[in-house]
Amino acid sequence: MIHCTDVVVGGGIAGLYACKLLQDANPDASIILLESQPTLGGNIRDVTYSPGEGLSRVTPLSAQNQLPVVPVGPVRINPSQRLIMELADTLGVQSESAFYRDMRVLNRQRVEAEFESFQGYQELEQNAERFRFMGDFEGTDPSRYMEFWEQDVFSPTNLFPVNGFSEFVCKLAQSFVKRGGKALVNTPATYLSWEQSSNQYLIHTPQKSYKANRCIIAVPPIGLRNIKGPIPTFLNAQKFVREIKPVPVTTITMWFDTAWWTALDFQRIWDHSNPLLHVEFFGTKSKLASKAIRVSYADGSAASLFGKQATLPRCQSDAVHEMVKALKSLLPEVANSIPKPLHTHVESFENAWHFEHPGAEVSLSEKRELAAKPYQLNPSLLGDQLCLVGEAYNPHRTWIEGALDSVLYALNETFLNKVHPTFTPSQTSQAPMFT
Repeated sequence: MIHCTDVVVGGGIAGLYACKLLQDANPDASIILLESQPTLGGNIRDVTYSPGEGLSRVTPLSAQNQLPVVPVGPVRINPSQRLIMELADTLGVQSESAFYRDMRVLNRQRVEAEFESFQGYQELEQNAERFRFMGDFEGTDPSRYMEFWEQDVFSPTNLFPVNGFSEFVCKLAQSFVKRGGKALVNTPATYLSWEQSSNQYLIHTPQKSYKANRCIIAVPPIGLRNIKGPIPTFLNAQKFVREIKPVPVTTITMWFDTAWWTALDFQRIWDHSNPLLHVEFFGTKSKLASKAIRVSYADGSAASLFGKQATLPRCQSDAVHEMVKALKSLLPEVANSIPKPLHTHVESFENAWHFEHPGAEVSLSEKRELAAKPYQLNPSLLGDQLCLVGEAYNPHRTWIEGALDSVLYALNETFLNKVHPTFTPSQTSQAPMFT
């Protein structure tokens, strides 16, 4: 049995940020971070590619190969969001600024500026064919979606981390370990309970068991279901958790021998006759150097279907052929310049972000409160030093800032405002995860 002050379950951006804030508040804390996957970062995934070296994932343990980093998950930051901007400054994460040039769909319509004026879910749904995120309207509760929509922001100015969002993961993980923390990958939490006699949390993994004064659950609801014990069983049965709906996403990235798209006067184009064809041209200097573009973004049912098929070599080969053909049809002005891609990479996310199932009764703001202080539901079972954190439990759905805001809010609420007093959640804005 290993004793520590804190156990953080989940090594995505929320879990890593929680570790940072806990160490900032108490440098002497003994913190164990448990991650079930082989690497940290959760949905933050970046890769590098060259014909000679092939494809490599960027992780805290990966060797630096000096190749341009290409995002296959989150892409950019909005400069209005304060938590991740401050975190970037603290960690020394450099970004390039880019103003989104005109976006177009097949009929050349402008999109997001018009969406800002839409009133009500029905009007949004009626115009869904002009909206990029089709999964938003598949089995989503209208009231909860509008609660998200009304606090959402659009901005044409964006920051693109030069070394990808994985630089946040790498630097947070390296700092955590350097300051005495222990980050354990391939180590899922399998059991969680609170022992009233010792006033500690008991956490089992396949390798070892831990007792901690505090427990931060930084996994989404889909991950919480994989943990046994009285605490996960109780939480999984709660309405505020059951109502949360994961949204799957699949992205497809292609590398070419030349950046043939530089002459175009826009950065995004999509064709809703083909739900897989959502093209984004990375326009910053470092991303142009990669000679890569995201040729597909699919969410909801389209992502689930394609994600399963994409593992089959024949299906992927056919998809590459069809997408290049569709690109040439959509972009006649550069059709003759579009070559066969050097490499194609498919990345699937089971729960890229979250909305609510139809009929959801608990508001997003109430979910944030309950996740920050779940022990109020049953203190004799949960203890009073437990919280859930992550984008799934925050009103700022789909945004990395939502994950950070969730952590800050929960830790301040649970641990008596001793964590990061500089900002309060009401001061923060948002940063997109995949948009």
